[in-house]
Amino acid sequence: MVVGKKHYQNLDFNLIKVFDAVITEGNATRAAQKLEVTPAAVSHALVRLHTIYEEDLFIRTRDGLVPTVAGKDLHQVFRQVISAIDATLNSQHHAKEDNEIIILGGDIIESYYFSVFNDCDLFSNYIIN
Repeated sequence: MVVGKKHYQNLDFNLIKVFDAVITEGNATRAAQKLEVTPAAVSHALVRLHTIYEEDLFIRTRDGLVPTVAGKDLHQVFRQVISAIDATLNSQHHAKEDNEIIILGGDIIESYYFSVFNDCDLFSNYIIN
């Protein structure tokens, strides 16, 4: 799933919220209610995402919209973006010294620990130097 520079410049970051809501809610109508927009606006946003990524992101079923493999992969990345944005808006600020981990060592050690930390919640809970 490669997106060209042209598409990136036209990417409306509200599409991320719409995409997340559709996956979370399972259909466009409930996503529209959650986002307080019309179902047509949600459908239009999904068409725009489909145009940008040039892949089917959902399969329409009797029970609603089911994400494709590409849709699931994209949602995983979008959830990281949403979490990062939520963290900047979180009003609970912790003292820096309470949430700081310092790793001393060379590049090999740093590469190892960052790959391990990347798979857990440490990046969102601590400042890592």
